Amino acid sequence: SYRVLADEGWLDLARHRGATVRDRPESKPGAGAIQAFARRVQESAAEAIAGGLSRGTAAQQLIAIARQLSKG
Repeated sequence: SYRVLADEGWLDLARHRGATVRDRPESKPGAGAIQAFARRVQESAAEAIAGGLSRGTAAQQLIAIARQLSKG
């Protein structure tokens, strides 16, 4: 796992010093990124509701996740 993250540019691996997370510039979303993200969130919510979660519970979870993301 560490090797894969290093190959993708997320980690620096140094012998006898372990792994260090790299500072990376914030990437710009590509065309359609927002729509693709919204579609995946909608699909996940629909799957949760189909699995028995109430719409209210699904909405509460989405709001909690949004709040956590906005803190960062």
